[in-house]
Amino acid sequence: MRRCIVVCVVVVLGMRSALPADPPAQDEQRTVVLDTTGFWRLHHTLAPPVVADDDGVKPILAVGQKWLHEKTPEPPVDWRTPGFDDSAWLRGPARIAAKSPLLSRLCLRGKFLVTDPARVRGLRLTVGYYGGAILYINGTEIARGNLKPGEAGRLGLAETYPEEAYFFGRIDTWQHLTGGEAAKLDRIRTRLLENVAVPSALLRKGVNVVAIEVVRPAEHKCVHKEPARKRPTPFLLNWATCAIRRVQLTADDSQGLVQNAVRPSGLQLWNSNLMANDFALDFGDTTEKLRPVEISGVRNGSFSGKVVLGSDKPILALQTAVSDLRGAGTIPASAVRIRYGVPWGDEPGASERYLTAPVLLGALAESPPEEIPVCETTRLWRSAKVAESPRPVFGAVVPVWVTVDVPAQARPGSYEGTLTLRAKDEAPLRASVRLTVADWTLPDPDDYRTWVELIQSPDTLVEEYKLKPWSDAHFKMIAAAMRHLNRIGSRILYVPVICHTNIGNEESMVRWIAKGDGTYTWDFSIMERYLDTAERYMGKPKIVCFWVWEKFMFPTADDPKTFEQYRPGRRPARLADGPDEYIGRGPKVTVLDVATGKTENRHLPYILDPESKTIWRPLFEELRKRMERRGLADAMMLGTPSDIVLRKDHFAFFNDVAPGLPWVNHSHFDLMRLYEAGGAKLGYYSTVINVWFPGCPEDGRRYGWQRKELHAHLRSRWGRDFFPLTTWRHVAEINIAGEQRGIGRLGADFWKVIKDRRGRRMGRVFNRYPECGWRSNDLCSSLLAPGPEGPIATVRYELMHEGVQDCEARIFIESALTDEKQRAKLGEDLAKRCQDALDERIRFMIKGMSSLNLDGYIPGPATNAAHSWWNSLTIEGHKWFIASGWESRSSELHALAGEVAAALAKE
Repeated sequence: MRRCIVVCVVVVLGMRSALPADPPAQDEQRTVVLDTTGFWRLHHTLAPPVVADDDGVKPILAVGQKWLHEKTPEPPVDWRTPGFDDSAWLRGPARIAAKSPLLSRLCLRGKFLVTDPARVRGLRLTVGYYGGAILYINGTEIARGNLKPGEAGRLGLAETYPEEAYFFGRIDTWQHLTGGEAAKLDRIRTRLLENVAVPSALLRKGVNVVAIEVVRPAEHKCVHKEPARKRPTPFLLNWATCAIRRVQLTADDSQGLVQNAVRPSGLQLWNSNLMANDFALDFGDTTEKLRPVEISGVRNGSFSGKVVLGSDKPILALQTAVSDLRGAGTIPASAVRIRYGVPWGDEPGASERYLTAPVLLGALAESPPEEIPVCETTRLWRSAKVAESPRPVFGAVVPVWVTVDVPAQARPGSYEGTLTLRAKDEAPLRASVRLTVADWTLPDPDDYRTWVELIQSPDTLVEEYKLKPWSDAHFKMIAAAMRHLNRIGSRILYVPVICHTNIGNEESMVRWIAKGDGTYTWDFSIMERYLDTAERYMGKPKIVCFWVWEKFMFPTADDPKTFEQYRPGRRPARLADGPDEYIGRGPKVTVLDVATGKTENRHLPYILDPESKTIWRPLFEELRKRMERRGLADAMMLGTPSDIVLRKDHFAFFNDVAPGLPWVNHSHFDLMRLYEAGGAKLGYYSTVINVWFPGCPEDGRRYGWQRKELHAHLRSRWGRDFFPLTTWRHVAEINIAGEQRGIGRLGADFWKVIKDRRGRRMGRVFNRYPECGWRSNDLCSSLLAPGPEGPIATVRYELMHEGVQDCEARIFIESALTDEKQRAKLGEDLAKRCQDALDERIRFMIKGMSSLNLDGYIPGPATNAAHSWWNSLTIEGHKWFIASGWESRSSELHALAGEVAAALAKE
């Protein structure tokens, strides 16, 4: 039997060495029925925290952030009973629960099978928690801790913690607790209900439910205490007082029941929420029946659902087939794509809920591997430390994605088909696939009004697949990447005219041919083929940016001026992060020797030298001719500055040699005034900081998609690949509902391709050239992953793609709501239902994309919630969002778009 032995196959920044020790063995005399690291269903109730001050209990409210003041729904009253349907709740190990001071009540359900209640002996339940807790078996309370008795106690607050449970030690120096300090604090904070006997009379044959209700306390008044270095914040909440720390149900032996704490033997198929990541350590709940794969969408779009296949043995020769989808009409099986989750990526905080390193199955292979091996992993320093937990049973796991490309002519209504999975030596497994098509047609990607920029990287493909640059094989890989750009509506290309830019190009795409008199002619064959490939596989570009300027061109030996004079009031920028070879010299370009076919990179003269205009002006004259022949003259732009912008005399140079061409800029700030001061035009720009997102709708609505200038939100270095899926799903919508046209400067195939001696992925192609580093604006994201035959989609790409499709539905509806004549056609009832649904989406998006922190680490009360929720790498809001009913909100959006279309079509 082949096994996959993995220490860590995912990209994790700053990871320490894996610990060799396994968790201690559980007492062999007792059977673990349910465990912390097994799979539970969870429900979060969020509400503003409260503090027990001297004059009573008072809420703690985030200034200016009313969306944090709203309480989310409590679970239904029958949630503790065996018959309750918890399939919409969050699924995962118990420690998947969100860590937030906004968590007021956490409800967990763990299920196990009893075959003979009379034979079950010595069933005991142990729960460690923060706050207060109530334990139930099949709806009947069996114990509670740190809560008053009765219903008033259950609906009230837990006992307040003493001041020693709060950490203030080194907040002023931004340092974290040491391991010993953290363990000590956890012992102070953790409360325990230990070995609570489960009455046999409460058990029943079939599925039994352990329900746990965790309730937060009021915060101690010390949260108003100022840190050593005072910050302008009225409070400091640095831990979540409502949390599950440990849970275990054990029995004297295995008689009369079926354990549900570790992976069972045999082949399993289980459901998985599309917004939830899947890991190689996951397994199915033996008590849950397989439900249909539910997919909702509109005509002319692509929409997905999934199931997960797992086994304690390798899965061999997996084959899948899907039938036609029939109902309102017939959608042929050829319109359904099946893909397979393979190891790639990381999710923040995932390792803290598993006993060993979790392997994220975050890329989608176009065909199943011949063998899906058992994946064994070792402990990480941040792995869950639950000494009593049983050792994990490793397995082979593969998520199976079902993506329907809904035909533009499909009839609205319901469709159903069957997905069949077959593996060697296993009986076939089947899942029903249900599709609901709303009565609205999505525009073609060429006509999307949501701006999306995914940057393609030819150099990454050369490094990944060891290709000869610009060979047939190389262009085949480029075409594979561009197909994904086509689907999501990305229509921008970068053509490096110089070498070593921030997109990591070794050579210039335009080849320079020296004429011997100091001037040049050019070989455009590579550029032309690149544009041909783009027009065929990506779609007609809306912007073709000729990269002619980089930060290393700013300083000169005879001009020591700093950037300060061009950005008044700001500190001087560091101008030369790379080698001194660029001081006083022009950029490098790739020079072609026509006689030998060999190339080398050489410096051009400094652009302000007298001969430079005679070198550059003919280049742009030729580029214009070639772009005009393609019908792309209006798409031409120059680039690409970042926080460091051209000097006025540099602007004047390019205004002379390339008159009228606008610029592309990617920066932290809105630098339009600098371009205006330089006599230049800014054609497209993306920024990190000068962006506006929607707040509470009643305070005013923004319609970024209406803006005339092309302004997008730049996802910077801090927007790394492991943002949670809620962010990827809604990052475009949160921009077009704010004051941006969309999302910019995301990498398509810019994955980490530079490896160390151990084969670990350590850097991206631009890391080879420190002179072009943009620091926190570096392009540190990739929506695609390396497949065996070329770039493949990641899970985050698919979620972002569906989010862009939702943007188009939103824009269609808002176009009608903001047009007086069209709104009149809708009628007040439909207009109100549309506006209410759009407003609700904003409230859920903001909360789901936030860290749900109120820590005040950055100046301003509740800063992480108020200002940088969109840039947080934490996943707490996402955990709540998965089970917030996002599917029904998307379905409602699609249905409303159909109603609006029907109303507008009436005479």
